[in-house]
Amino acid sequence: MSQQVVPSRMNLNLFKQKIVGAKKGYELLKKKCDALKTKFRVVMLKLLDTKKQMGTQAQDALLLFAKAQWAAGEFHQNVKDSVKRATIRIELSADNIAGVKLPIMHLKDTEDMDSNMNQIGIARGGQTVQRTKEKFKELLYLLVDIASE
Repeated sequence: MSQQVVPSRMNLNLFKQKIVGAKKGYELLKKKCDALKTKFRVVMLKLLDTKKQMGTQAQDALLLFAKAQWAAGEFHQNVKDSVKRATIRIELSADNIAGVKLPIMHLKDTEDMDSNMNQIGIARGGQTVQRTKEKFKELLYLLVDIASE
């Protein structure tokens, strides 16, 4: 069942080349594995830090939202009516680590000139609504940072 190899110099050189190719392939895979492990460690450390920040920032943002709701009243419908299109967009790119493409997300912030968001809460609670908007924007940046890791 096994294939018999004729002992000759040509076959000896052929098998030596196969051994050299196998060793080179093993070394390349080892380098790739080490590069991915290093990137994984960096990502895990950064992920732990950002997750800790996420908890406190989400708590602060929701507390500010409750304050804005108390100060400006129910402003949900005003926000829905004043927003025409998204002002924050996500751009995708890829980071190449040893031949493995890892997705990276970047936020692109554009101001919507058609929006009436600055007029929300003019009568009362306008500053609190703006602070709440900025705090939720910071939270969004942090969440996208976590997602792109």
